[in-house]
Amino acid sequence: MKVFLLIIFTGCLSTAFATNYYFSSTYGDDTRTPMQAQRSATPWKSISKLNSIFNTFQPGDSILLRKGDLFYGSLIVTKSGSKDQPIVIAAYGSGELPVITGFVTLSNWDFKGNGIFSSSQKLDDSSVNMVLINNSEYAMGRYPNADDAGNGWIPILSHVKNNSITAATSFPNLDWTNAEVVVRKKRYVIDRNRIISREGSTLNYKSGSQYEPGDGFGFFIQNHISTLDQFGEWYYDQSLKLLNLYFGKRKPSGFTIKASNINVLVKIKKQNNISFENLAFEGSDAKTFYLYYSKNIRLKNCVINFSGLNAIEGYNTQNVQVENCVISNSNNNAFDLTGNCNGTQVKSNRVSNSGIFLGMAGNSPHSFIGINVDGDSVIIENNKVDSSGYAAILFLGNSVIVRNNFVNHFCLLKDDGGGIYTGNNMNNPKKDQLIENNIVLNGIGANEGTPDTSTQASGIYLDDNSANITVTGNSIAYCSKAGILLHNCHEVDVTKNTVYSSATQIIVQKDAASTALVRNNTVMNNIFVSKDATQFTASFFTNSNATDIDSFGRIDSNYYSRPMDDSVTISASYVDKPIGKINKFYSLDKWKSGYNKDLSSKKPSFQLSAFKINDLGKVNKVSNGNFDKNQPGINAFRCKATWHNSGVLDGGYLQVTSLPNFPDSYITIPVGNIQSGKNYILRFTLAGTGSDEKTIGIYLRANGAPYTNLAQKIYRNIPGARHNYEIVFSAVKDEPNALLIFALNEPNITYSTDNIQLYQANATITRPDDNLLFVYNPGSSLKKISLNGGYKDIRNEAYFNSILLAPYSSAILMKQN
Repeated sequence: MKVFLLIIFTGCLSTAFATNYYFSSTYGDDTRTPMQAQRSATPWKSISKLNSIFNTFQPGDSILLRKGDLFYGSLIVTKSGSKDQPIVIAAYGSGELPVITGFVTLSNWDFKGNGIFSSSQKLDDSSVNMVLINNSEYAMGRYPNADDAGNGWIPILSHVKNNSITAATSFPNLDWTNAEVVVRKKRYVIDRNRIISREGSTLNYKSGSQYEPGDGFGFFIQNHISTLDQFGEWYYDQSLKLLNLYFGKRKPSGFTIKASNINVLVKIKKQNNISFENLAFEGSDAKTFYLYYSKNIRLKNCVINFSGLNAIEGYNTQNVQVENCVISNSNNNAFDLTGNCNGTQVKSNRVSNSGIFLGMAGNSPHSFIGINVDGDSVIIENNKVDSSGYAAILFLGNSVIVRNNFVNHFCLLKDDGGGIYTGNNMNNPKKDQLIENNIVLNGIGANEGTPDTSTQASGIYLDDNSANITVTGNSIAYCSKAGILLHNCHEVDVTKNTVYSSATQIIVQKDAASTALVRNNTVMNNIFVSKDATQFTASFFTNSNATDIDSFGRIDSNYYSRPMDDSVTISASYVDKPIGKINKFYSLDKWKSGYNKDLSSKKPSFQLSAFKINDLGKVNKVSNGNFDKNQPGINAFRCKATWHNSGVLDGGYLQVTSLPNFPDSYITIPVGNIQSGKNYILRFTLAGTGSDEKTIGIYLRANGAPYTNLAQKIYRNIPGARHNYEIVFSAVKDEPNALLIFALNEPNITYSTDNIQLYQANATITRPDDNLLFVYNPGSSLKKISLNGGYKDIRNEAYFNSILLAPYSSAILMKQN
């Protein structure tokens, strides 16, 4: 009994001796005694004082910073708390949160000419990565400017390993030594590299990463005074430790200019059980928080703003908890927790503007990210992540839950990424990963500085060798590549998701990037709706033969819909040796019969008429479109086009047969002048041979290089019996000598066509947004959304004037007229 009482008494003493220490930059005095600093009326003053006595604190002690005060300096944690009694760093008093800052305000500006001013106030840090003018961030100066030709990227003509690049165009003949060349080496890699020397149009550099550049990609130059020619651009002279800034005809005296001057604001190295509450941090030159081999670090109700690189960077730190924090304007990543940060919990935070300035981020592929976590037993939930230069949420590890997050605007500067992304390029796939009930919108994509015109942002992206993942209940919309992308994945369950208006709603792909086979996947009970007639509901790709797609997994009981044009909505691609790559396009019914997939899947009844003809022009732009005589001017590529004066169609007609061993072929028909912004109605008769339904792609194209498409490509079935088609083209470019193209994607196809008519018409094009509505609830409680009239959802359930949505759910509605 005495031993038991002694233990209780000792515990009470531990709690009783927990002490509060007060700090105020306004009223504090660092000469006060520890006893005086335990009273709010006689606080200590500075971060340097806090650092000098930090190792004297005991578990359960609290360091309290006065609200409304500004503290300059780098806090270095040198003592641990205990698991039950952490050392707490928090706020006291009333007013705004206390701020720990790394900013210095610059004054005493000297005019250097050409609109450039230099501050005579020397900085302490060897680098500067954050500059504010009137509390708005500005990036380093660059050549070319972002609004110059090519969006400010100089194309690479050639390169030598990872040591040098040669420009395809000229750039200023200056000594760029020690400046930085920012190179887009891959779609997902943009590196900052120090220039060693220049030889003509060649730059030799010390690489910022192991990635080799690619010819045709782009670069620009920064961190040199000669790049300053637009308001707010700056250059930091490391040798003189002076900031140079371009104001043009304005003067610095009319602005408040701040520069980051401290590399790390909070450093915790091999210390445990530290809690931060109700504090604000700003102006780190590199990292606001740096956590290294530590445990049980907690941030709650904090604000982190203007981090030069990462707001919270951790390596091999266990049980990081960040809850209800606001993290904005991180030049690299808001969260960068790597090296087995097991037990991380990121909950109910607002994260915005992560990696949105080119040339200001780090060199890893995992840069420009909102939340980046590598670790097991991780929870990422109830966060709002908006405006990320690359992925919004990227995770690696076992037993990870990504749930109830709202993701918006991602892949703004890099792409081949996702709103929620994971991948595992190793032979030991991760286990027990759950992506549930997230809302992911607006995957923008970025092709600037690449040789490709496509953009590649996907809502949920499971990359090489991802496995053992459940993707369920998510709502995804407006992504430039795919709503859901399964890239070389296996053992993945995709169920009960709603995907709307992405370039393709779901892509399942096997390619040479991984040795993993695409197997044992389940895609069931999802809703895939394409808003526009150019979008696909689903696409399946393999670098193997057609039967490989059969082995991708179970695909069934889904809804596939494209209300504007529901005839051909699913694509598949495979390799047929020795012909090569074959692209095929299917209606839902033909997809079912061709691959024995989706046998219980449906397409909803609602459809939209794509256009209404108000006045059809009188001039048919296809001369002799009824083929009553042989038509000169029609050219055939990799196919045979033969005129017949009688047979399967109306009198004369044209018969086309694609040649063996060529997967793509087409005929061209001259149609003369096409005007941008005008609508063109195409009518034609088509008939195939046999009952196996094939497809044909029809579009308008320029007659000369670079052979630009003048309107979207539209696919139609080639029926066994004759069928009359009518489609509309909305021209996007002018072309005086346009061609009408009929294109095939398989060898050995024969079709006949007749009665071809192309008219410039006064037509009203249906706007999908006038009839289709995507509504969502990104909150944690039920939400009532008002509707303008009556609507039906994909399952034909009716709603009048309003719809009630559960938390983190969505609905796709069609207006009832």
